[in-house]
Amino acid sequence: GPDHKCDSFGQPGGNEFEFDSYKYGLTFRGHENSYVNPFAIDLELTIAAIDAFPSKDVRFLLGKEDVCMCGAAGMENDPDFCFPKGTHCSPNYYQFALNDINCCDTYPDTFVDNFADFTLGGMVQGSNRLQRGLNYVNYLQYFYAARGDTSYNATWGIFDGGHDSAASWSSPLFTEWVFGIKVAKPPCPWKGEDSNITRGGEDCESSGLPMSRARVPNLGTWLPSGGTPMYSVWDA
Repeated sequence: GPDHKCDSFGQPGGNEFEFDSYKYGLTFRGHENSYVNPFAIDLELTIAAIDAFPSKDVRFLLGKEDVCMCGAAGMENDPDFCFPKGTHCSPNYYQFALNDINCCDTYPDTFVDNFADFTLGGMVQGSNRLQRGLNYVNYLQYFYAARGDTSYNATWGIFDGGHDSAASWSSPLFTEWVFGIKVAKPPCPWKGEDSNITRGGEDCESSGLPMSRARVPNLGTWLPSGGTPMYSVWDA
C-alpha cells in the first residue's frame, strides 16, 4: 500500500544480467539503442549521469491503486481494484478471476491487456507497480546517502487511481507541480459508456469536457470529443 517503506537494500543472488540490465539497471548489453549506446561504451559518462541526478528536478507520481500483478504465481490481487467490471484482460496465466472477471493489472489505461512486468528483473523491484515506485524512491535516498550526499530528497507523491494516465495528469499534485495551481479535488477526466467504468476516481469535480474512448495503437492516446489529443501513455 501507499505506506510501504524500505530503508535497507542488498544485492540479489543469481545472474546479475537478469536483474540489473537496462531498463532496471545499468547493464546495457543486449539492449543497445541510440540512447544507451554512449553509456554502454563510456563508463565515465554513466558515472557523470549518476553524479548529476540529484541536481535534476525529477518527480515520481504513483497510483494508490496500482497494486495488481496478474502474471506472477501466488499473488493475492486486491478484489476492490484488480477485477474491474467491463474488462477482458489477458494473458491470465494463473487464472486469477473474480465473479468471472479476469485479473487486470494495467486498468484503466487498457481494458484488455496485462502489461505489468513479472520477469525476475521486474519482481526484484517489487510485487506491483506501486511497491516498485516506493522502493525506488527509497532506494534513491539510500544510494545517494551511501555516497555521502545526505541532502538529496526524492520528490514523489500518490494520486487517487490505478494505472491511470488521465487520473495522474489531472491529479492535484500534477497540477501543482506542472502549473503551480493548487486544487482541492482532481477533475473527473473521463467516464465510459458503461456506468461501472470511471476514470479518475469518485472524489472528483466534473470538468464539463465530454470525453470519448478513442485509442491510438501502441500509444494509448486518449482523445476528447473533437479529436484533439489530451493524454498519451506508453505501456512498459
